[in-house]
Amino acid sequence: MVNHYPHLCLVEDWLDNDFIMKERLHRKKLKREDIVDALNVMKTPAALKDPRFRRALEGILYLQPDDMWAIVPIFLSKLQLILADKEYRQVSEVYKKVWFRLNHFFPRPLWVQTVNTLLANRGQTNTQEQLVENPLCILRVDMDVFFCAPMVEILLRILRCYLSACRATLLKKGTAADEEIHAVTLGMESAAVQILLEVCLFVDEDGKNPMQARETRSLICSYLHQVYQADTRILKMVHYQGYDLRLLPVVVRGVPSMHCCLDFIHELMNMGEIKKQTFAICLLAEITAQYSLTRG
Repeated sequence: MVNHYPHLCLVEDWLDNDFIMKERLHRKKLKREDIVDALNVMKTPAALKDPRFRRALEGILYLQPDDMWAIVPIFLSKLQLILADKEYRQVSEVYKKVWFRLNHFFPRPLWVQTVNTLLANRGQTNTQEQLVENPLCILRVDMDVFFCAPMVEILLRILRCYLSACRATLLKKGTAADEEIHAVTLGMESAAVQILLEVCLFVDEDGKNPMQARETRSLICSYLHQVYQADTRILKMVHYQGYDLRLLPVVVRGVPSMHCCLDFIHELMNMGEIKKQTFAICLLAEITAQYSLTRG
């Protein structure tokens, strides 16, 4: 199972479900019909203030799987309400918790429907096969999504799952040499990292929501750390490509595995391009400021 469907076997999914299962023991259950009625009434961002909306969302957590699946369409239809008013953090956190609960039972259909809901404003509709083939299209969502930390968590989980599914599918088909497959997946992973780095810069430059920008940067840095730990070749490729120097302090402080850049930073410095050398020197300066390095 882990070898053939790694995207369905993330440790985080098991931990999320274990936490929710413990909570279920101490909650009063709502009927599915009552939850649907309550959600149907909530049609504007002002509904986020209504305590019935939060109670209805929490009620989904304690339904049986069959009843949960019936509620998925109306649940996802409220996603735009969450994005329209990001000030009600408690509601968006409950929404995230429900999403991860649904993810435990219906991962793949939930991913597809969530992505299509987020891309609805762009008039895009994707199938499961299209998302596995091109996971980067997930990051074409409106930038508003990146100012809502709970939605960023959901988006990054979906991205990670589809990148993993893409890699597994290519290896399973075996239509090309392993080296070519690894090159394709490496390029796709590094492209996703570069897009997320640009997001970090965008939310920081926006300046309207510094706290939300800080949360988004933290979540992205956590994601980058997982990616770099899983495959240090991605770390090397991203830094050979380079990125905006303004991001170096954020990334070095937020991504613990950045110290691994010391393994190849001398190669960057020996490259002929002044731009690459400048990037390498600035990177080394940030790493030495962050970590206490001993002389070898």
